[in-house]
Amino acid sequence: ITATGLSHIADAVASGLLPITGLNMSMNPLGPEGANHICKILEIGGCQIAEMRCASCKLGTIPALKILHSLTRNTSLAYLFLNDNGIGGDGISKEEISSALPESEAVNHTLKMLGLSHNDLTGSNNIFLAILKMFDSVESLSTDDCKLTSRDIINLQKEIAKPEFKKWNLNNNDLDSRGVHALKEIAKKVPSLSEVFLDGNIGCHS
Repeated sequence: ITATGLSHIADAVASGLLPITGLNMSMNPLGPEGANHICKILEIGGCQIAEMRCASCKLGTIPALKILHSLTRNTSLAYLFLNDNGIGGDGISKEEISSALPESEAVNHTLKMLGLSHNDLTGSNNIFLAILKMFDSVESLSTDDCKLTSRDIINLQKEIAKPEFKKWNLNNNDLDSRGVHALKEIAKKVPSLSEVFLDGNIGCHS
């Protein structure tokens, strides 16, 4: 599927001709234009889609952030996968992130699972923190191979007190003992967090 094909799907969903509850677009080169159509779908009034898979779609950072922000106006989606989309990196400034994720009181209350694996969520631009602030009902978070460091986890300690948070995949990042200590502090504030995966963190000793 291309971005043009996705535009036809968006029109069909908007008109009610395609009352789907799931949409798998992974491994298709949708790019930024496709991201705009995904936002359109998610912002449709009465949208029924509960699961959306957009892994490896060449979205890029800003388009992917716009998709995430569109969820503040969506009440149906429970599962979203944005793995391997070139999200993050030091080349993205805080100003660019703020533009894609404008500060507001609006948050999403329905998303249960967020997949962000194989992106670059580390760094001083705090992109990971900006993303997490938009959701208060996520139960499962996948950030496998996202270049996260212990400093990133330490910076999250005050912000990640999500009452529903249960499962976090942190495999194949760059955490050490300081990261483990920060995770233990998070677990004290979030007793529901019962599963944390840390395989592949070379300096991590639990």
